Amino acid sequence: MSRPRLMNRRPELLSNAIFDGYDFGLQLQFVEGANRLLLERDGFYLRRSEHPLYRYWRLPKGKLLAELDLLFHGLMELVDGRYAESWQSFCQKQEAAQAAPDRQAFTWRLVFRIAPLAQGGILLSGDYHPGMVAVARRMRGIFLGHSRSWRIDASAELVRSNLILELGLSEEQFEILDTVQELLSDGTVAPVESITRISLGGPAQEQVAKASEDETSADVYLAAVPSIERTEYTDAQIEKALLSYSLLDHQPAGIRHLLQRTSALLADDMGLGKTLQTLAHILCEKHAGRLTQPALIVMPTSLIPNWQDEAARFTPELRVLALHGSKRRAQFKLIGAHDIVLSTYALLPRDLKVLTAQTYHLLILDEAQNIKNPRSKAALAAAQVQARQRLCLTGTPLENHLGELWSLFNFLMPGWLGDSKSFNRDYRVPIEKHANEQRLAHLRGRIKPFVLRRKKAQVARELPPKTEITHWVELSPAQRDRYETLRLAMDQKVRAEIARQGLARSQIVILEALLRLRQACCDLRLLDSDHTHLKSHDSGKLSALLEMLDELFAEGRRVLLFSQFTSMLALIERELQARRIDYVKLTGSTQDRRTPVERFQSGELPIFLISLKAGGAGLNLTAADTVIHFDPWWNPAAEAQASDRAYRIGQDKPVFVYKLIARGSVEEKIQLLQQAKANLARGVLEGGSQAQWQLSEDDLAALFAPLGA
Repeated sequence: MSRPRLMNRRPELLSNAIFDGYDFGLQLQFVEGANRLLLERDGFYLRRSEHPLYRYWRLPKGKLLAELDLLFHGLMELVDGRYAESWQSFCQKQEAAQAAPDRQAFTWRLVFRIAPLAQGGILLSGDYHPGMVAVARRMRGIFLGHSRSWRIDASAELVRSNLILELGLSEEQFEILDTVQELLSDGTVAPVESITRISLGGPAQEQVAKASEDETSADVYLAAVPSIERTEYTDAQIEKALLSYSLLDHQPAGIRHLLQRTSALLADDMGLGKTLQTLAHILCEKHAGRLTQPALIVMPTSLIPNWQDEAARFTPELRVLALHGSKRRAQFKLIGAHDIVLSTYALLPRDLKVLTAQTYHLLILDEAQNIKNPRSKAALAAAQVQARQRLCLTGTPLENHLGELWSLFNFLMPGWLGDSKSFNRDYRVPIEKHANEQRLAHLRGRIKPFVLRRKKAQVARELPPKTEITHWVELSPAQRDRYETLRLAMDQKVRAEIARQGLARSQIVILEALLRLRQACCDLRLLDSDHTHLKSHDSGKLSALLEMLDELFAEGRRVLLFSQFTSMLALIERELQARRIDYVKLTGSTQDRRTPVERFQSGELPIFLISLKAGGAGLNLTAADTVIHFDPWWNPAAEAQASDRAYRIGQDKPVFVYKLIARGSVEEKIQLLQQAKANLARGVLEGGSQAQWQLSEDDLAALFAPLGA
């Protein structure tokens, strides 16, 4: 017997939903008064009967999802029971559309026009689509309001390929013009009939080879982004331009690398003169008449004095403006009158509106690992600054994982390594988790044209030797007891958290537990305020440090002492004061950073206390011949950077680097993690194989293991 049909079943309010990655299409039953709700959310009703989505409402994703609940309840009030729809079914239809996007949903009869510009690049105009805007922005296009078009420094074929890949367009939806256009000073464009017409055709795009089952290729992005462009500089021109400079043997190649590419990463080892090479690059551009707009250089705050001093010493004819300090806002109007503008990662997001008011000739990120998190304010702000060339300077482009390298390249050339999701799938997971050498070699090949990396051992043979020494320290009895009690408590807490939430969601608890153990290894007074009765001899590490300093000072040595804990530096400072030993200190709260550097470099005092985060990069402290790391950090690159404040060009004495490690503690386990991370960076940047280093539950268990285990 057949199931009886419900004769009075009410139709659903939302018949269908579609999504193209940018906008939603909603097919709704007619509801009087609904137009107002939809128009308030920038909705557009498709009235043309020949349109595939005739009678759909088109709404931007952000406008719809931001107030989806308000829209639903507003519609249901107007429906007054005539249509059936639950909040759950309403949401499920939107989610289903998002899960299976149709990128061609709103491309019906779209037409885009592409014309060559006399100044180089192309002009893109035509029908509006948010996908077109996204492509233009990823290719660093500049919107020209007067002509309602985008200026993009790329070929017509490349722009067309991008749009086809993004929106699923056909060749017939493009008009490729051969009339050269000239961009006028008022932002309008006009045809230049006197210029010989050029053909924008060319050979068909080369097909990407199909990847094997165990190797998913990201080469499709070769068609989706501009190729690495070379500037018009020849080797002979650069060689002639550099004759007047006093350069070390390896530095002309670095300047050539920067001059001949529109996007480049100079990843020389710390202390090989990346600042000087960059200043020489900018001066060459000025002499060639190309520096018609400033070069914007973004850096950590502590490096502002260093860049000012280096520019004054080596390139005094370059006009330098530092946007820093109390008079920063008053200097905004002077930006265009200078060759170099200095800003910081901390101030870049705050000053973004002013800095994006003009295009720069160069946008340079010094210590570029500061944008290793692509969602950080600094990374997001840097991506919005318009510049003809983008450069990154860092001796540590990869500190912890491959995602940091992707972030740098996403700034230099968006899309070259794919989006973050495809990069993780195609490179990060195979390389980090499975040590896939084939994927590693493929990634090296993708970044090789951008990257120039030289090691001190290769190019700075005149440097004296550097000796690294692990100085093992025994915990004091008080430390040992407290450490073991704390370890047992933290081990139980971490295991319970992992069992409850899983490894991935337990990171905060794990890091907090490890932090407490590391503090116990340094000094029990770092843990809480209940140990004010403790003295320096209750810390095995502090006692060992004070004995070491007595010996070093007796030998006339000059010391850089690094710690991650500013509270630990305060305890060390107290001991130096009690012994009447002169010192200077630099932490994140230091306002005048130039004075302590100058005092130490002049030979005025024997020791410089520095927090690893505030002073571990960019400073030139060659007056030191000894570096002490009071506590180890997970990241070997950060420690190496700090050590190379002393071991760099200009150092004429052998350098000794001491690492104080509490024996049988979590610090000893950190050493093993450091080696694995160093192997990963070496494998990607320098070739060769790399070790697998992802933390597993077994690795975490080892970190919380008993002393001596």
